[in-house]
Amino acid sequence: MTAKNAKEILIFTLNPLKLTLLAMVICGMRADGALQTGSFRLSFDGINPSIVRKNAGVQYSFDLSKEEFFIHVPKNHSPSTPFGVLIFIHSGDSMELPEGWDRILASRKLIFMAPQKAGNSQAGGRRLGLPLIGVLKLMEKYAIDRERVFAAGLSGGGRTAIRMAFLHPEWISGVVSCCGADYIAPIQWKRGPPKDNYGLFPVDPISAVMARCRTRFALITGPGDFRHNPILDLYEDGFVKNRFMAGLFDIPGMGHSLCSTETLEQALEFIEKKPAWMENKNAVAERILKTLTNAGEPETIESAAMEAWRSAVDPELQRYAAAFARSVAKTTGQIKRFEFMLAALDDPRAASSHCEGTCNALTRQISRERMELLTQNPNLDKK
Repeated sequence: MTAKNAKEILIFTLNPLKLTLLAMVICGMRADGALQTGSFRLSFDGINPSIVRKNAGVQYSFDLSKEEFFIHVPKNHSPSTPFGVLIFIHSGDSMELPEGWDRILASRKLIFMAPQKAGNSQAGGRRLGLPLIGVLKLMEKYAIDRERVFAAGLSGGGRTAIRMAFLHPEWISGVVSCCGADYIAPIQWKRGPPKDNYGLFPVDPISAVMARCRTRFALITGPGDFRHNPILDLYEDGFVKNRFMAGLFDIPGMGHSLCSTETLEQALEFIEKKPAWMENKNAVAERILKTLTNAGEPETIESAAMEAWRSAVDPELQRYAAAFARSVAKTTGQIKRFEFMLAALDDPRAASSHCEGTCNALTRQISRERMELLTQNPNLDKK
């Protein structure tokens, strides 16, 4: 290398403009300052976003400069029109945009994000935490509709997407899971129990109620999927029996594989639907007020508490939710139990911080049970 070449390399390395251009590429920004569209790989800066309610066994801190995300931003994205996000967790460590999905993402105004090195071979805590941290960082750069953050995945990645929604329903409003499922409590196996203790992922009751109120689950499988029978049982005896907003897509001829673009369209259409209780707000408010008069029965209290939280996400019904929550709390003496609903009157996500003191012990207990279960069954997090 000549002295001239060495000098040119040094100048290139230290040139502020070229360093700025390099930083723009890393941060997903074009040279003209506009945000990048199309498909590209992205690493974020080293600052981890703050998570209010953390779950044991989930990793929330990463050296983000060393993490990589595959991103696809449709060409029609505009800072003035917030897009939703479809997080995809693969069963393998590398994931790009499947063929034909770009058209669907553009028509539905969704950004695609796939964390790399988040497959079945990775630790469960990493798989649960990295996608959430990634989407929160993405929100710092792009105009994102925070009510349209969806998690999706294949096989063990689909199970991880469901677990994310159970642990953080304040962020995940819909799930599309291909050939994988978990539920929060033991079920009755009508088609025979799986041999590997498949499908159980306990969470604290506050998260369960929030997920039941807010998150829609699309479970995709087919007769050729070796997880077909367990998924059917988890759907019927878990999600449906316990009134979760769930849909089953049992596709003829489908094996243990990624779904077709047609099925993806149907699943996205399902999770994008507003819950029925949001379609008739006045009727919901009326039911809440009527329940105030007979809130002494435990089952009635639980049912009406769910209605109150559901209504709390809508400003028009906040006063009804507040009145009901306080009345129930006074009647039962369980004021702490309903603090999360009162917090939701200002911000649904703030609910998690207000109820933290109440459910921390129970959360830790359930987390310990989950970790013990994983210790006894090391393959539980796998495909």
